[in-house]
Amino acid sequence: MDTDEGNSQEPLSLHKYLYADADPVDGLDPSGHDDIAEMGMAMSMSMPLDTISIPNLYAVMSVPGLLRLIPESDDGRVGQAYRNVVYKVRTPWNSIPQTKWYVTEHQTDWSVAKPNGMSEDPQGNQFEDLIGEIDNAVINTIQTFTISTTPGVNGQPSFPIFVHANGWGDFGSLGIYISPSLILINGRVRYPNVNQ
Repeated sequence: MDTDEGNSQEPLSLHKYLYADADPVDGLDPSGHDDIAEMGMAMSMSMPLDTISIPNLYAVMSVPGLLRLIPESDDGRVGQAYRNVVYKVRTPWNSIPQTKWYVTEHQTDWSVAKPNGMSEDPQGNQFEDLIGEIDNAVINTIQTFTISTTPGVNGQPSFPIFVHANGWGDFGSLGIYISPSLILINGRVRYPNVNQ
């Protein structure tokens, strides 16, 4: 239930169970108080007229709740004991956010990644995930990601980020299956529509 009192001039904001002003397809409301698209438009409209542009709106909208990890490359194959996936942090419009975000991965099986996560990219806005078999073991683990503007493992404050796979969907967590001859992410050998 929305704890925000709402605005009597905006009847949709008074309803306690509507999400993103009754527009869940086009709106996001991670806090439960304001539709982010509406906030971004209001903020961009407060700028001088000569600075209002689509890129400025994108900059305003580059907030953690809107960002996604997009798999850019995936070399997954049956018969190999490793898999390398490169994820990029992107806005909903697939552009590079103006803020530099650092990605940390988290695994439920600590033999796959340290308890406090792993973060390898000093450049920001990407994460190279090398998944490999360990001692001929079969491992099932759940992988999640967080982002922070602070570099290093588990930079703070951190925010959860979804993986967006074109033609497949958005995932808050990934089921990882590792064996000596097969590595699956959510039951697939490769992300669909992703370059090798």
